[in-house]
Amino acid sequence: RELREELSTLGYNVSDGTEQIIALEPGPEPKTLALRKLLEQHGVYGAMFCAPATPKNRSLVRLTLNSGIGRAELARIVQACDEIRSQADVDSWSSTRRLRKLALV
Repeated sequence: RELREELSTLGYNVSDGTEQIIALEPGPEPKTLALRKLLEQHGVYGAMFCAPATPKNRSLVRLTLNSGIGRAELARIVQACDEIRSQADVDSWSSTRRLRKLALV
């Protein structure tokens, strides 16, 4: 919950779900691949899912948390996501646009 809240504060749309899996959804595959590479450069590893496992243009990187992840690791994830925000162009993601639309309703 805390990680979702911190990522939301950074502008990531992680509102879908309450479980230990957090999806970062840039949209098209090239953006998702770029996100995965940026995260890996910061020591954060997630699984990339693309069509046909996801709807077309809704590719994502899944971060899977477990009870063995401590506060230091969670802080590293938040720091990495903060540092890559502009490079990953989070504001242009389809999931970010969907979140904005929901806020207007």
